[in-house]
Amino acid sequence: GQMLARAFRYQDAEKVGRKALQGFREVLGNDHPRTVFALVNYATSLEAAKSPDAERFLREACERCRAVLGPRDPLNVEATNGLAVCLNRLGRLEEAETTYRECELLSSQVYGESNPQTLTVRTNLARFVNDRAERPWEAEKLYRGILAEWPARSADERAISTATTLGELLITLGRAEEARAL
Repeated sequence: GQMLARAFRYQDAEKVGRKALQGFREVLGNDHPRTVFALVNYATSLEAAKSPDAERFLREACERCRAVLGPRDPLNVEATNGLAVCLNRLGRLEEAETTYRECELLSSQVYGESNPQTLTVRTNLARFVNDRAERPWEAEKLYRGILAEWPARSADERAISTATTLGELLITLGRAEEARAL
């Protein structure tokens, strides 16, 4: 299921993920870590496919992660990020922002401030703030903070994408010379 989702074959990933989740639930029960892992994979594949069931399963995944694995488990970061993306897609912006911020804090605690996973989660938050266009100064601060953490990985495509997005924001703010230097 995970491989199918990575290959953008979301319909197939959903089918395989559903079967895997059902199997784990039948054999191991809802409170087994493998079942929770299957639930998170299934829920995130539903979100990738923009399924109407995505929110329900992502919420369940977040709850099961906290209950079974504990609040600081890495899988909880993945489930919480998926829920934030889903809420944003559904246009529930205040709830999405709260969830993005919760995920960013959780990722910092689980992985550390400079970990690529945390930087990816923080980039999602920055993109969300930037897309809303209500607080460009906050988006700029987030993007600059992310870039400050990437020097050792400066050739990483996520760092390049972040620099490009910050440059576009600076142009929008009338600061083309700063954008050009970046």
